[in-house]
Amino acid sequence: MAGAVDAMFGENNKYFMKLSNGEFARFKIDSGEHTFQVDVDGAPEFELKVLLTPGSMTCIKVESNPNLGGAVLIPLVANLTPNFIMSEVKCPTIEHLKDYQLVYGL
Repeated sequence: MAGAVDAMFGENNKYFMKLSNGEFARFKIDSGEHTFQVDVDGAPEFELKVLLTPGSMTCIKVESNPNLGGAVLIPLVANLTPNFIMSEVKCPTIEHLKDYQLVYGL
């Protein structure tokens, strides 16, 4: 799930998914340690290291950076602050996800 602008999601500087507000995605990936990135043009990326275990499901939330509020008034600061942040979260229920659109990679 993302904010008012599209968030590019990927790993190792290879973005394979674009998320807009009201969207979520599912994808399979090998187990092990991964460093995921979320980015939007003109701002630095945000990275999240995650250890994925075999046969499990991991959920990552992408959201607007709450620390960006003051930076909007000062464009230079906004260009130095990630627009989006990520965190590993408890996976939402199917009921919760019915209000979101499932999207796949680029």
